Amino acid sequence: MKARIGFLASFITGVGIEIVQLVISLTGRNFASPLLSYLFTSSVRSGAVAMLVGFLVVPVVSLITKAPDRSRAEEIFANYDNTVIVTQKENLGK
Repeated sequence: MKARIGFLASFITGVGIEIVQLVISLTGRNFASPLLSYLFTSSVRSGAVAMLVGFLVVPVVSLITKAPDRSRAEEIFANYDNTVIVTQKENLGK
């Protein structure tokens, strides 16, 4: 659940940054700060900023949100404990 919330927060942040860039480029407005004007006048630069901010958002959100129950995680991955018989052609060794 933490990963899902972190991904969603990162996605919303990235889309929000790109929407800001789109509005700025369509309206021709500039920021008072030269750094922000430089970053948001190009979609490539604002895309790079969106990715970097997204990388920062995921761990921050993961630290804030509650960890899933250990029993739930074991229940989800319990199927990996099953023994499966396959031909040697499909599994060439351990």
